[in-house]
Amino acid sequence: ENRHPAIVPSPMAATTPSSYTMLREPDPRVEFYHTETPVPGTKTTFAVWAPKDWSGKLPVLLFQSGYGHSSDGHAPFLERIAAEGFLVIAPDRSDDQQCGALGILGFLNFVSCSAVTTDGSNLALTLSYAKDDQNQWMERADLSKVAMAGFSMGAAEAINAQARLPSETKALLLLSPSILVPAANVIAWNCCLQPITGGQCFLCSDTPVGPCGTGQALRQSAVPAFVLSSENDMLRSGVSRAADILGERGTLVTIKESALDLSTPITRATTSWGAFLVADCYGSPLYGASRHFALADDVDAVSSAPVAAFLKQQFCGGAPLQGSDTMVEGRLNSKAAGSLCAPFPLFVSCFES
Repeated sequence: ENRHPAIVPSPMAATTPSSYTMLREPDPRVEFYHTETPVPGTKTTFAVWAPKDWSGKLPVLLFQSGYGHSSDGHAPFLERIAAEGFLVIAPDRSDDQQCGALGILGFLNFVSCSAVTTDGSNLALTLSYAKDDQNQWMERADLSKVAMAGFSMGAAEAINAQARLPSETKALLLLSPSILVPAANVIAWNCCLQPITGGQCFLCSDTPVGPCGTGQALRQSAVPAFVLSSENDMLRSGVSRAADILGERGTLVTIKESALDLSTPITRATTSWGAFLVADCYGSPLYGASRHFALADDVDAVSSAPVAAFLKQQFCGGAPLQGSDTMVEGRLNSKAAGSLCAPFPLFVSCFES
């Protein structure tokens, strides 16, 4: 009988890059491991976080990283979620960061050499991993409480995973999602990307998605959804559209820029995106990039705190998520004011957001 790959149950500090461990010590409340070899026939391994000394079953968060990222770049965020009583699983692909900065440059010009799967298949594979209780800690998984989540392009994967697995998904979390914006639309339409990325396109996928499928999937979704953004986030226009589509099913949290660490230390240490953040200036196609990646870095738990509160509300009978002084106007569902029209709008559409 075939099983998923063997795991390496070693301490987090021993399995994450030295550049990361120099920035932040692992949380002693959390255990971590990373599978050693890919699932047969795929390029996918899994990073897993779980709370120590936690009795009973754990709600499950399946998290897809963004383009040019891996689980390393989200480790502080995911670790903090796990510490609050959740089993967190993040798939990694061997070509997630292929070609480094050149891969990102190609991505921005719609010719990529890194993985760009967004049809839900990668998180579906991750859920299969969670269902196998022969895998370490998976006997602790409460599969009646599964949330699909993703950052940036990974949010599109989460949306389509929910569309693929509607009966098994109980919540949806979109962190600065790269959806409903010009770049995301062109990438979804561009089937020439598929052969060289190991990804999926809408004509090649077994998920019922299409070039306009993101909005359709959000409209058809019936689960509670959480959307995280910030002031001057480069993906703010798409976030606003998503919040409008979700309506009362969605909760929008917009973080104040003053609450973010715009130096993005984790992103710079674990990805090649740092070379492009110098172009984060008003009017540039990458304006707001530092705000986008600062949400992923989760310095001072600015992102993980509201996410954990939302998950507790949905799965653990926790108190309803409340506004705080890190949020725009100190409240939920407040959109950042303002508009921007970039000369070449990769991410920000030319309209009031």
